[in-house]
Amino acid sequence: MSPGAAGLDDTLQVHACHGPGRQVEVLRELLLRMFEDDPTLEPRDVLVMCPDVETFAPLISAAFGLGPGLPHPGGALRVRLADRSLRRTNPLLDTVAALLDLAQSRVTASQVLDLAATPGVRRRFGFTDDELERIRDWVARSGVRWGIDSATRRPFGLDSVAQNTWQAGLDRVLLGVTTSEDEPVWLDRALPLDDVDSSDIDLAGRLAELLDRLEDVLAALSGEHPAGHWIDTLAGALDLLTETDPADAWQLAQARRELAEAGEGGVAPIRLADVRALMTDRLGGRPTRANFRTGNLTVCTLVPMRSVPHRVVVLLGLDDGVFPRTAGMDGDDVLARDPCVGERDVRSEDRQLLLDALMAAGERVVVLYTGADPVSGALRPPAVPVGELLDVVDSMVPGARTDIVTRHPLQPYDVRSFTGTPPLSFDPVSLAGALRSVQPREPQTERRPLGPLTGPVALEDLVAFVEHPVKAYLRQRLRITLPGEDDEVADALAATLDGLQEWAVGERLLAAGLRGTRPEDARHAEWLRGTLPPRGLGEQVLQRVGDRVDALVFAGRAAVAAQPRTVDVRLDLGGRELSGTVNGVRDGAVVTVTYSSLSPKHRARAWVMVLALAAAEGTGRAVTVGRSRDRARTSTIVAPPDPVAALADLVDLYDRGMCEPLPMAVKTSWAYAGERLDGRPPERAADAARKEWNRESGGEREDRSHQYVWGDKPAFEQLVAAVPGDGEQWAGEVTRFGALACRFWTPVRAAEQFS
Repeated sequence: MSPGAAGLDDTLQVHACHGPGRQVEVLRELLLRMFEDDPTLEPRDVLVMCPDVETFAPLISAAFGLGPGLPHPGGALRVRLADRSLRRTNPLLDTVAALLDLAQSRVTASQVLDLAATPGVRRRFGFTDDELERIRDWVARSGVRWGIDSATRRPFGLDSVAQNTWQAGLDRVLLGVTTSEDEPVWLDRALPLDDVDSSDIDLAGRLAELLDRLEDVLAALSGEHPAGHWIDTLAGALDLLTETDPADAWQLAQARRELAEAGEGGVAPIRLADVRALMTDRLGGRPTRANFRTGNLTVCTLVPMRSVPHRVVVLLGLDDGVFPRTAGMDGDDVLARDPCVGERDVRSEDRQLLLDALMAAGERVVVLYTGADPVSGALRPPAVPVGELLDVVDSMVPGARTDIVTRHPLQPYDVRSFTGTPPLSFDPVSLAGALRSVQPREPQTERRPLGPLTGPVALEDLVAFVEHPVKAYLRQRLRITLPGEDDEVADALAATLDGLQEWAVGERLLAAGLRGTRPEDARHAEWLRGTLPPRGLGEQVLQRVGDRVDALVFAGRAAVAAQPRTVDVRLDLGGRELSGTVNGVRDGAVVTVTYSSLSPKHRARAWVMVLALAAAEGTGRAVTVGRSRDRARTSTIVAPPDPVAALADLVDLYDRGMCEPLPMAVKTSWAYAGERLDGRPPERAADAARKEWNRESGGEREDRSHQYVWGDKPAFEQLVAAVPGDGEQWAGEVTRFGALACRFWTPVRAAEQFS
């Protein structure tokens, strides 16, 4: 930095950044600039101090890389992180802390899964990455929420609710090894879990052993005992649950030593909360015997006796509200209730630490703090001691405050990071972004879709496309799965079910009813599955869903009376091969009975299936039984005379939809095509489609895939903005949306009948 006001040099620099991450990025560039300007300055001559090393440690590791090989020259700097907490440097001590947290918590599904993924536990039970993912899938599908068993729920007043415990979920996994979930078979309160293969027996056994040992450990970590009992229990837990590589044997030795030192001299009975407080102090970040001037860039915490003289002292993270520390009063600290002169004051101590750090700097002091909110950009003041320091400088050199404080932009690729003489940033990637941002922007007048696909088309991929074109594009072409689309592990007992969860209950009850299972057996199995809310809340769901299922079973029983069979399909569609299997063929018809309300998605799926069946066997029908409000309704689609030509047209649509997202949302396009096929003008059809798109409940503008492609709650006008492309024209349609909607739904409407 060049001198500012008269008499002002760069011996004191204050940098305001957008959050901790940006502070570390700016620090990296500042250090590189210092080393570039002064060849005599070495990393060992620089000391970086911050109030909380744990907050900045991962950010420093990411920004500096802790080694060469990064595109940024800062990756070659050797950085040493001192004063790390024992939980971060010793995984076994992190496991001890996790066990103490589990002992005082509800033992949720995510907590136990996190414990199983720790290095020591993984090695003890031989869990691989794939096996941990398999266990996570079991936990999600078996309904595990929290609690080892019903007894561990007694402190929470829910010991009478045995469902959704780890014991119930494990019983489902173990029973699933021998039988299927589809059969009305259960053992006591255990219902078999599907998809537990014979190859999973060993993994299920190791999971059972982990839970059994964990239960014993948590049982011992309760009550009131002398400190020796707690320490022996934790040390024994390490033997039961963890194992280390021979090269990491020091971890177990250190863990035992720390536990032994924590329990020295303790003879009075203490409770779990006292043990947790004791271990929290020992496992937290603390000053260690760090070696300075070793050739590395040292990052340490701001503590007494750390102000070793260095040529450059950097104070990182001096944010308002973080520094100086707040003096929280411990309820057991009698002296803190009525403090006297001379007693410890952490805020005053932190001010003294700042003064010591300033006095330890031989040539230069650099202060970094959060001067702007990283989200809103609102200005934030510096920590009070930093503000007082600036006030002193400003009183000594009027106007110096403005020159000392440098406000940095939010993004590292901002052009302001590369202007000036010399520029601040050394980041080549950010430089490329900055150069691109200042180039003239030309409006994009034409789409640039991806290249066409080649090779065979799977029947199931074609079905997924007609059901949801945009989601199929994201998943099949871009290989993107949006958050929330996969099974997630839940930790809370459900008081209500959302629409999708209630639909799943209805589908299972319907499938059981069509197989001839007694309704009471099917409902009992649903209770054992663990998907229902507890007690009367679950009974309400079963009653509401059961009434609808009964009507569907009555209407669909005749349709599924014949034995089902499968038909393999392998067709040549003008150079593109379509292959797959049509399931559920009964008496020449593809029969589907669903708990869902009969919707365009079911018609689209039935259309593809009946075309594939007719192309393979010469004729075919698709019978779909679904709900219409609380009544059953049947849709029958008859295959056209030339199913191969119809399939070829669908594959052409599929190829277009794999190159770019097509504006043909299934419900909205059905509403538009229905109006047009009934003879109404395009304007009226567009109004009907717009209402469907913007519908408050179930409107397709709320669909996550559509929002991912077209933005948050996209307007209907975005769908109708484009004109038909080559080969997409349809008589009377001037928009691509209208042309595609009529092209797809016209033959479906002509082939469908209702009853």
